Amino acid sequence: MAPLRSGVYHTEGFTPPAFTLMWAKSRHLRPKLTPIMFSTFAIEYSTLHQHSNRCFTHQTSDPVEMEEFIMHLLASGSQIREIRHQGSRLTGSQFDRMIKIAADRCASEMLRHSLGIDNLAVRDRFGYAA
Repeated sequence: MAPLRSGVYHTEGFTPPAFTLMWAKSRHLRPKLTPIMFSTFAIEYSTLHQHSNRCFTHQTSDPVEMEEFIMHLLASGSQIREIRHQGSRLTGSQFDRMIKIAADRCASEMLRHSLGIDNLAVRDRFGYAA
C-alpha cells in the first residue's frame, strides 16, 4: 500500500464502506449550492521583484475595496497592468481616472497622518478630497 498525497492509502479494488455510499446518496445530507456571484472589478498587477515577473489578479465586487486596493498597490510600488470592469478592459481615460482618484486618496491619507491634521485641513491647505 502506498500513501497518496492526502495521506489516504489506496489499494487495488478498494471500495468505500457502505455508510459512506449511503451518505453520498442521501439528498438531505448534501450541501446546498449557492449561486456564484461574478466579481465586477478585476485588477491585474505584479510585484516588482528582480527574479519574478508573475502577474496576479485581485477580484472584487465593491468599488471602495477596489480603490483601497489600488491605493495599496501605489503605496507599495507594484506595477498595475490592467483594470477590468465586468470583464471588459477600461479605456485609457477611465484607467487614468481610477489611478488619479486612488493617488489623491493616498496623498490625502499620507498628509493627514504625517502632519497630524484632519481631513478638512488637508482639503483647505492642499486641495485633496476629504
